[in-house]
Amino acid sequence: MTRVEGFGFLGFYAVYLYILFWRSKHAAHEHVEHFHLPNWKIIFFAVGGLAAIAALSWGMIETGLELAAIFGISIAVVSALIFAFGTSISDTFIAVSAAKKGNGSGAVSSIFGSNTFDIAVCLGTPIVIVGTVPVNIEVVRSSLVMLFLSIIIVGFFVINDWKISKREAWLSLITFGIFLTAFLCGI
Repeated sequence: MTRVEGFGFLGFYAVYLYILFWRSKHAAHEHVEHFHLPNWKIIFFAVGGLAAIAALSWGMIETGLELAAIFGISIAVVSALIFAFGTSISDTFIAVSAAKKGNGSGAVSSIFGSNTFDIAVCLGTPIVIVGTVPVNIEVVRSSLVMLFLSIIIVGFFVINDWKISKREAWLSLITFGIFLTAFLCGI
């Protein structure tokens, strides 16, 4: 991947944000709970939270690389097992919280928004900074297949009846289990 592609990812995300803000201004708004926190608390939790995420991410990466060396496994496996779980835990908490409040669209939007950010910004930024980065398609193929399957599954559920039930949630978890098994077996 080249810097041009990195800038393309970042440009895509800028357009995505523009569309989200435009649609937000022109759409009916859902009721959102508002807690009226003082500004200093908002700033404290935002800055403190970002600092904690940065520190824990660094620790997770160092630990993952050390585990890869100790057990003789590839960075791709560590990325799929440790890094993906670690970076998605907060997404899970946000989706569960939104779902408990009956805000299914918030849960789904959070997940898609997070993955869009991961693909566009988390992939685009390092490429823009570093320059050309070789990617072995054989290593990431199963992850790409799972990404497309996930989008199709969630899209089918939402379009089909605009609800995601426990049955469909279990189907998604089973699909991930199959992906993980296939990934670990090198299929």
